[in-house]
Amino acid sequence: MCPEEKIGIEDQSRQAVLLVEYQASQASAQHHDQLVWTATSIIWASNLVLLGFILKSPVTLMGMIVSLTLCLLGIILITFVWIAQAQWRFVRKQKYDRCKIIEEELGMKQHRETVWPVGSQTRIYRIIMILFVVAWTLVAVSIVLNFITYNNSNKDRMENCIISEIEYGILYRGGEKIYS
Repeated sequence: MCPEEKIGIEDQSRQAVLLVEYQASQASAQHHDQLVWTATSIIWASNLVLLGFILKSPVTLMGMIVSLTLCLLGIILITFVWIAQAQWRFVRKQKYDRCKIIEEELGMKQHRETVWPVGSQTRIYRIIMILFVVAWTLVAVSIVLNFITYNNSNKDRMENCIISEIEYGILYRGGEKIYS
């Protein structure tokens, strides 16, 4: 007796449908996992590039505005990919769970017997994301403090120059000598 004779036509059709659904679920799960790591790689790399730009920017008002804007952009990008990662992983888990149900029904073991420490990658991912947000926050605070310090030291130098020029009887306004 052939295997086809043991299984009724309805069972064969059901098996064929389940196999197609299994393939689609697995492909979708892999796609969503790939989305997580592709988006994460791009965002992490772009954040490191942004940090490089900020660390090279001059300590001027415009440089501070640009740097703080880039800090905000970095935090927004990290937050976006973190939220997207959670959503894509949720969909991926649903797809792999469906694969396991189909495996149970068809007597397959591919995903049902795979053992992986639950949440191990997620914990490390969260730590890295938190470190990025902390780094951006520290950079933003550093930019503001450096700007304040830089302006205060320049202001002191300017006052000292004006005082010494007044002592010698010379006063300038807008680069033009107004008193001598």
